Amino acid sequence: MSSETRTATAASPAAATTTEQAPETTRMGARWRIVWWILATTGLTLLVVIVSLRSVLVQQVAEEANAEIIQETQEFRTFAEHSSNPVTGQPFGSALELVESYLAIQTPASGEVLIMVVGQDVLYVDNSRDDVGTTLAQDRARIDEILNDSAASGITETSDGPMRWGRITTTAVTSSGSQEEAVLIVAHFTAAEDEAVDQEVLILSCIAVGGLVMAAGVGWLVAGRILAPLRRMREVAESINSTDLSGRVPVTGRDDISELAGTMNEMLDRVDRAYVSQRHFVSEARRRIAGPQARAAHAVSALAQEPGTVRQQDLVMRAGVELVRMREVLDDLDILAQADNPDFVHPEDVSLREITAEAYAQAVSAADAYHWHLGSQAVGRGYLDRERLLQALGELVDNAASHTPPGSTIEIGSTLSVDGQWVSFWVADPGTDLDAERARDLFELYRSESDDADTGMGLGLAVVRAVADAHRGSAWVEVDPASGTRFGLDLPLTALVPTRTSPVDPEEEL
Repeated sequence: MSSETRTATAASPAAATTTEQAPETTRMGARWRIVWWILATTGLTLLVVIVSLRSVLVQQVAEEANAEIIQETQEFRTFAEHSSNPVTGQPFGSALELVESYLAIQTPASGEVLIMVVGQDVLYVDNSRDDVGTTLAQDRARIDEILNDSAASGITETSDGPMRWGRITTTAVTSSGSQEEAVLIVAHFTAAEDEAVDQEVLILSCIAVGGLVMAAGVGWLVAGRILAPLRRMREVAESINSTDLSGRVPVTGRDDISELAGTMNEMLDRVDRAYVSQRHFVSEARRRIAGPQARAAHAVSALAQEPGTVRQQDLVMRAGVELVRMREVLDDLDILAQADNPDFVHPEDVSLREITAEAYAQAVSAADAYHWHLGSQAVGRGYLDRERLLQALGELVDNAASHTPPGSTIEIGSTLSVDGQWVSFWVADPGTDLDAERARDLFELYRSESDDADTGMGLGLAVVRAVADAHRGSAWVEVDPASGTRFGLDLPLTALVPTRTSPVDPEEEL
């Protein structure tokens, strides 16, 4: 299987490289990147603040619950040590009377329950939500579990949330002189406080989200102001073309971007001067060479009519051929000089098949020493410049003839792209093989090559590229060691339509 290399001068659906495809990338504008970084740093900071604040609030709830438990146990110890009724001043008749008297004067904190255990009697005062303290006091198994715990305090997970508890045992001396044991269990359910913390964190999170939205808006506006000079530079760069190099970037301020804008303007000044000088040189050189060339051609024509030796006639004929080539180069320079003008092409609605057939007819009449073959013909219509397109195809025909020995077969054809929006015109010959690097240089106007006079690849291919660029298309070359070389143009069918009420139908035929 033969390997094929294709090189194009511009991007088009039909001019994709067959050997390699560029990986797909996602493009994000600088403005969005700035906003993203602002949101990322602000969001991370707010997240750390919210998480830290929640941790502090949860710890604060735990510390307050522990402090209330300690306070209640200390108050009970102090109350029990007096062992006398604060109302009558007499000793309590029993431990049960002591705890009843104590509970009567207690008001538990929110979420708190005080449970007194005297023998098999359980008394309690509940101030918890949903009566969870009452449920605990009536759960004898849970009470016994707390009573038998080796620790005097702890944290227990319940169906109603975490419960912090503390236990204190005291011995009361009754009026009869006997001693009875009483146990106080202080339980604090922190579910309500934890929910309050979560509610505060939720409110703070909503405020943080609002702050992020505000930061994004401010960041978008600020980034727009910062990047505005860069956008102006891009717009100026996009407006620069070969016919108008006058665009400059407004310079305001003294920051780094202003210095960059000033540097860009200086660069554009240098490019403008160099381009004007180059065009003037080419125009002046063409004008100065055209006169002597015409006079030399006239003199050679006159000499050809004079009798002379065979060698003299051969030299005259060679001189005539070189002068003809010089005339062709001057004509190509004339076309390239016009290529920068806005009116270089005059597009019209044309038949693709007719252009292919006309280019074939011109090739047959111009070089009958070759076998010309009319290949596939694109069927449809396009908005193209017939004259410039035939000039470009003529250059491709001349290029193929200069590389192919007489008697060889040269093929001319055209094809439509799969989507019907592009047309390819091409000329194929079994000429000299080219490598990819050499093929890339063929369409350049200015290139250095020592054997340019022998290759036949002068300015003709540069003219082909100029015509393709003027149609917003591309010029390309395909190299296949097995079948030869194929030069062509890929042109969009409707890119040059200024205003139209209905689309051009590529399937419509004359």
